[in-house]
Amino acid sequence: MVRRKQYGQSRVDACPFCGSQATSENEFGVPVCRHHTKADMPPLRCFCGDWLDVAKGKWGPYFSCMRCGNISWSKGLEANPGAFSMAAEKNPAPAPSKEQFSSKPAQEKNEKKEVTVRSDDPEWF
Repeated sequence: MVRRKQYGQSRVDACPFCGSQATSENEFGVPVCRHHTKADMPPLRCFCGDWLDVAKGKWGPYFSCMRCGNISWSKGLEANPGAFSMAAEKNPAPAPSKEQFSSKPAQEKNEKKEVTVRSDDPEWF
């Protein structure tokens, strides 16, 4: 059975550093999340042992090797399995703390509140 395509679901890029959904691009044209827009690209090698250059085309980023030619983004990442995880450890993204977004003090959050829901309550049904 063939499913219909939904708008915006045909291509979802993942950040190579952390795996979350990529929403922006860094200076190399690589789709990354908002935390890794300033992160540096690690040096990557091809299957033949030569260095890979990052290029950006009509259909997204790809790699270019002097010996092999153009290589797809997925095959280039397959040749370097741990390169982006090591780069993320060198340049850790500042993780936003939950306390930054909270407006209530920590004492008020821990208090439990009892809520009674009736069957004719329009707010809950």
